[in-house]
Amino acid sequence: MPAWLFALLAVFAIVTIVVCVVVPIQVTQHRSSSSKASADRTSDAAAAVSTTAAAPTSSSTAPAATAPAQSTASAASASSTATPTETASSTTSTTSTTTTSSATSSASTASALTSTDCESYLPCENNGVSVVRNNTCACVCVGDFAGTTCSTVANSACAIVALSDSQNATLGTAVVSAIAAGATLFPDIELKQSVIVRVFNASDVSCLSQNVLMTFLSKSKRRHRKRDRDDTTTKTSSAKATTTATVAVADQAATTSKTTSSTKKTSSTKTTTSKTTSTTSTPTPTFTITNNVLRFARVAVLDVLQTNHSVSDSSTLQKSLENMFLKDSIDPDTGTVTFSSGLVLNFKNYTIDGI
Repeated sequence: MPAWLFALLAVFAIVTIVVCVVVPIQVTQHRSSSSKASADRTSDAAAAVSTTAAAPTSSSTAPAATAPAQSTASAASASSTATPTETASSTTSTTSTTTTSSATSSASTASALTSTDCESYLPCENNGVSVVRNNTCACVCVGDFAGTTCSTVANSACAIVALSDSQNATLGTAVVSAIAAGATLFPDIELKQSVIVRVFNASDVSCLSQNVLMTFLSKSKRRHRKRDRDDTTTKTSSAKATTTATVAVADQAATTSKTTSSTKKTSSTKTTTSKTTSTTSTPTPTFTITNNVLRFARVAVLDVLQTNHSVSDSSTLQKSLENMFLKDSIDPDTGTVTFSSGLVLNFKNYTIDGI
């Protein structure tokens, strides 16, 4: 073999050994050192995130926000020259930080009450509204309702009534009593409680004003009515006494005149007896106002209210009946009262016509 060919083969063998053995070893060592440096940087970033999460929120808000950003920047810088293993480690660190922040936010939200929560924890009755005050449930009551859950009445003039739609409402105590009495004493007259409540609410009539509509012949008016009757009786008695005295004087004068005339004509004296004539007048009969008459009057007022859907019409009727009771202007024989509107009330048969 020529010498030059032997030299060429030797050079080729050396190059092959360098390329196939030495270069891979150098590359492997370089990769190992790079992986170690990346692991050190990932460990430092994780330690910084843990320190931020453990620090108080009020005093470390700015540093906490900066540290993850710096770590992310370092990770991004490293990832540009690092291997896929380094990139995976950086992504895992970022995901861990995001999960920690999300859990903290959820815990903060869970501790705050909402009105929806309060509707379950403290349900309000009678159309009350659930609200949150200072992270505590409370009820805002409407109308005349009060109490923690709006289940009581604040106004003594009101009473709670149940409507047909499973809701409660307030109604004047006198109105409630009148409806109950009417159902027992006058069953032919149907009073619809839900309609009455609706008419009163539409006109915003308070419980006190509702009770006034049911008031007839209060104590003061009863005393006034009795005093008027006593005055009428006294005047009638005085008139009777005056009439009797006048008739007696007239009879006595006539007797004296006759006696004088007889004396002149004859000498004999005749004894004349004077007669006293008195006129007795029969008192005018009046309609007797009983408790049932007053109860019927209340039912009539409510019937007009629910039929005409008018508080004004029922108030006008109440005032008219009150005036009739005071002046005894109800027909004592028939007990019937006829109004210009065509309404006819019979206080003997307890009937209502003309509505």
